[in-house]
Amino acid sequence: MSDFTSKNWFVRLALAAAAIILLAGAVTIASLAVKPKPTARAQSAGPSGSISGSGTQSSPTAGSKTASPSTLSAAHTAPASKTACSVLTAQIAAAILGSDAKPSAAPIAPSQTTDVTTNSCAYTGAAGQLGLVAHFARTSLGQSKNDLIFGSERPPTAVSISGVGQSAFWDPSSSQLNVLASNNWYVITWNKQNRPVSMQQVQQAATTMAHNF
Repeated sequence: MSDFTSKNWFVRLALAAAAIILLAGAVTIASLAVKPKPTARAQSAGPSGSISGSGTQSSPTAGSKTASPSTLSAAHTAPASKTACSVLTAQIAAAILGSDAKPSAAPIAPSQTTDVTTNSCAYTGAAGQLGLVAHFARTSLGQSKNDLIFGSERPPTAVSISGVGQSAFWDPSSSQLNVLASNNWYVITWNKQNRPVSMQQVQQAATTMAHNF
């Protein structure tokens, strides 16, 4: 092969290689030009229970607090400061038992559950010993429990009493007057010389303290 032919062959080879390189570069540039841009990221959900960018409500995160049934149902409950002794006051005890009425040992120990607070108060005077046990509803479930005493759990020998509270009855087996007032359950006892006084006397005592129910 002549020198001219050999040089011509190398020139063509070099041109072909350059063309291939240029073509590959053009393809790369074209692919980059048509590559889609990333879309804007959707708005992330905010704090637990807030509205996300999609318009749907996000689920509460683990550990978030939810209201208890007792909290959701609480309504018409007795004030936290209300006690049996705020119903049966010293003045009322003196009016019923006499001016010498003095506080005496409470009939029962105080207790409290989620739904009901129970405490008691008692006075002793010339006319005997007067006691009050109060069951204060703290929730609507507590109200329902108190209501049962005057419904399905009412003693079969109970005697209905009118004119006191929402509902009232005398239980002759225990000589106690039970009163439902403002959804709270009150139990009133009155003994003189270790014997219960009459139903009518206890009813009168309940009427005297009724404005504090």
